[in-house]
Amino acid sequence: MTVKDEIQKMMTNSTKEQLVETIVALVQSDVYVPMFIKGLNREHDVLVNDKVTYYPMFTDLEEVPKEYEQRFFFVKKSFEEILNELDTERITVNPFTQNLILDEEMVRIVLESRV
Repeated sequence: MTVKDEIQKMMTNSTKEQLVETIVALVQSDVYVPMFIKGLNREHDVLVNDKVTYYPMFTDLEEVPKEYEQRFFFVKKSFEEILNELDTERITVNPFTQNLILDEEMVRIVLESRV
């Protein structure tokens, strides 16, 4: 099963078990993060909806709309690396297609329960 398959299953069957499977699939794969240069630093894009901030990531570059892709460069990162640097309220995976939204606490609880 690919990450996109697990996300699709999560969208149609939103259970705790499927959430665990989806997060496990994310942890076991790399994702793409939209980045830009600000001053001397590389920063990731932040999406905002109703004053809630989201850290966007993509399972593959096919999920990125062309007009969005032209504004950023993309860095391949592990999901755990993103969790360690998370500075937004939520994560959105494939925000322009599947749009799976996760909050940091939910992800950490699932990860800690597997240890």
